[in-house]
Amino acid sequence: MPTINMGRAMTAACSLVDPFCQDSVGVRIPDGNTAPTFPYHLDSVANIVTDAAGAACYWVTPDAQYNYINSTIAAGTATTPAAWISSSSGMQTFVGANVVASRIVSFGVEFIPTMTPMTASGFYVLNEVSGGINVSTGYASLSLDNPTNYVGACRDGSVSWLSRPTEPVRSFVAQRGSSSVSSSNWTSLKIAVSGAPVSQTIGQIRIIGNFEAEFSAANTTGASAQKVESAPALLTVVDKMRSNLDPYIQGSRLAVERKVASAASAALKIVARSAMNYMTSGMSEMVIGGSRTIMNVD
Repeated sequence: MPTINMGRAMTAACSLVDPFCQDSVGVRIPDGNTAPTFPYHLDSVANIVTDAAGAACYWVTPDAQYNYINSTIAAGTATTPAAWISSSSGMQTFVGANVVASRIVSFGVEFIPTMTPMTASGFYVLNEVSGGINVSTGYASLSLDNPTNYVGACRDGSVSWLSRPTEPVRSFVAQRGSSSVSSSNWTSLKIAVSGAPVSQTIGQIRIIGNFEAEFSAANTTGASAQKVESAPALLTVVDKMRSNLDPYIQGSRLAVERKVASAASAALKIVARSAMNYMTSGMSEMVIGGSRTIMNVD
């Protein structure tokens, strides 16, 4: 009977869920997709700036090209502007020139308050949102009674959030424009700040994600794209992990890694031994083999 390599199985499962994990870079979804694809990685930072009332409302959505947006707050309503912003100009150019359609492998945000303990004031509310976020639209700026909220003081340490798919189909979608509604097949994040110092940078958001792309026919990079073998048992573990993980994790990368590893361990115990054997053999090329290709764009 084959020996189950739990270390490799843990690495494979975590690499598909945790975008902060080093092993996630270059990973693609092992669902037997027949079209060759190419992985790419986003790791960028944007500032959170308050208005003249010490408030702010930002939205972050899983997208490599246009992924966050600020709002103008008045009378409890946060109105989004006419276009989304890119957290990485290099990635915006790369995706716009080369990618026809893509899908998300993993995506997350780390909210990092940057004020000193002597100057920090106010609080923030993180709210996971299912459904698309539109431009030029008014939304409630602060919703304290939402059961999916995470509330913290601006003097606290960082907190991380992991986006989750809202549908079982792992489909490719065409690249959207800056004025289009955000995708609704993964959750987005609203970051609302109140009572903070006025007109100041009070924190940062680290936006990080892994994506799988279908390249345009004219793009020469697409010629090196490869197919991925199917590993259904691995995807079963990933789905169980996501269903049991709290999307908010207090702390930065290491805290996320610990939580995700714990969820992977629990999910692997649920999956049948025969399925784990299949998963371990099926994942070897994706995670352990030397064929992984990655493109970083700063």
